[in-house]
Amino acid sequence: MMLKATNLIGFGQSPAESGADFVTDNLQMHLDAGAAASYDSGVDAQRWFDLTANSYDWFLGAAASSGSDDPTFNGSAGGDSSSEYFSFDGGDGFLKENDDSGSFLRKIGRTDQAFTLEVWIYPVNTTNNQVIFTNAGNAGNGIRWWLGHATDGRWALSTGTDTLFDANDTNLSTSVWQQWAIAGKMDGSTTGLHVVNGIQDGTWTTNNSAFTSGDSAHKGYIGRRSDGIVRFTNGTRLAIVRVYDVALTEAQLLQNYNAQKARFGL
Repeated sequence: MMLKATNLIGFGQSPAESGADFVTDNLQMHLDAGAAASYDSGVDAQRWFDLTANSYDWFLGAAASSGSDDPTFNGSAGGDSSSEYFSFDGGDGFLKENDDSGSFLRKIGRTDQAFTLEVWIYPVNTTNNQVIFTNAGNAGNGIRWWLGHATDGRWALSTGTDTLFDANDTNLSTSVWQQWAIAGKMDGSTTGLHVVNGIQDGTWTTNNSAFTSGDSAHKGYIGRRSDGIVRFTNGTRLAIVRVYDVALTEAQLLQNYNAQKARFGL
């Protein structure tokens, strides 16, 4: 089912989102640098707010106070264009604010939990072993979505303890805005998808048999690992992060891409 983005919650949707038909069913987290309700330094300079009712909010850097590891906001609050994004200098990242034990974000990678991770990103290179998202950290239950880990130009998808494989089939582009997504379930039988700009670019299947219940090892990191290394390369830009508690289809991810591609000049 496709719903207008204004049905997400009752406050602060950005202008383009108010008419955008991206998928909102089963949407568990939605961070958008172009929406004033998600980030406005005049309201709270240290938090990237979740636009869903779940309030999965994130610290810039590793704490509620500013630090050298804070990503830098660019653009204007609520600008809703390609000029609104967070940039990284090679030492930055986001840390999820609350523990949220038992929440969906702590179940990503579990054998009984389907998921979709989606980002709008502007990478400057696809090497150097960069973490896009993890709730596993350096080890432990959960998932790690890497860039340039096993092979330059490709993603790698791993559980908390081992790298699975190169995720996508073709080398990723650089210095241009892109939608990236992974969707599936680590139960050993579900065929997961890797999607670039709404088009399937590879599949995956794995059984994360060590993670069948309970919480992931960490509450969540974006653009870094729990030990503070393997961060986004200097110059990387990130505008949107969405998480679903189902595995979206290629058609649904294409719908998401088409809903916001004009914002990013595509």
